[in-house]
Order: sequence, then structure tokens, then C-alpha cells
Amino acid sequence: DAPVTASFEGDTLVVKGAFLQLDGKRIDDELRVVRRASGQLDVIVVMPVEEYLAGVIPSEMPVHWPAEALKAQAGAARSFALRMKNIRRNRTFDIDTTVFDQVHRFEEELDLAPRIKTKLKKVLAETSGQILLDESDKILKAFYSADCGCASEDPKYVWGADANFQSVKD
Repeated sequence: DAPVTASFEGDTLVVKGAFLQLDGKRIDDELRVVRRASGQLDVIVVMPVEEYLAGVIPSEMPVHWPAEALKAQAGAARSFALRMKNIRRNRTFDIDTTVFDQVHRFEEELDLAPRIKTKLKKVLAETSGQILLDESDKILKAFYSADCGCASEDPKYVWGADANFQSVKD
């Protein structure tokens, strides 16, 4: 395994290397610590999108559901993440890993059974790179809800009058 290295890129501390831990969770990727103007710190884990999705799908829907449902979720979540990466390209992070964007948990937090991990890996492999496009061929900012209480809110109350979709019942 590579040794841990740390360097500054402007005001950002970049830490790379094997066996990093954040709040007791193993981080195999890159960790960035960015100081905001307010003095608060953003701690950002940089990881490949497919690895990120492995922590999103079981956090946003029951992973024991049929594989085809998980595949649909993978496409929606991947599309949302990639669109947000483009939208926030001038910010220090792409995605908030809470309900503000998409809930993400690390593998240690998920504690998935081996057969479920295998199923999730297969779903991600079979949908790798698949995204949703809007009518102008841009990556769709695919909104979805883990729980909407039987019907989604009327979009005009959430995103304004020019939202181009409508409330649906589940």
C-alpha cells in the first residue's frame, strides 16, 4: 500500500494514501480539508462515482429489492451525481452526502451481507456508465425520493413555477 502523503493546493490540505480513516471509517481514496471563509472546515472524500454509488444505493432504497429496481436507482443516482458535479464544478465539493443531495454511507456503516454486496456489485457493473439525459441531451438532474408520504410535492412549491415536471403518487 502507498504511504500517506499530505500537501497543500492553495487553501486545501490534500491527503492521499492507504488506510486513511475519517470518523473511524476507512478511506481508500483522497481526503481534502478545505477551510471556508467562515472558518469552518469541509472534509471531502474524493472517490470514483461507481464507488460512491455503492454507498448511495443501499442508503436510498432497500437493497433487498429486485435487481432491476436497484438498476433504475443506480441510473438515477449516477445521473444526479454527475449533473451535480458539473453544476458545482467551481465549488470545493460536488455532492452533500445527506438528504440535501444523496445519502451516502461507507461500507463499514452499511454492514451488508456478502450476498447483498455481490448483488450490489453486479448491479453497478451492469449499469456502469449508464446515465439519463434530458431533452437537450444534458445529463438529467434526476430527482427521486426515498419516502414521499404517498405523493410527491407539487414542484412549483419546491423549485418554483417553471419546474418542468409534476407531482406523482407512489
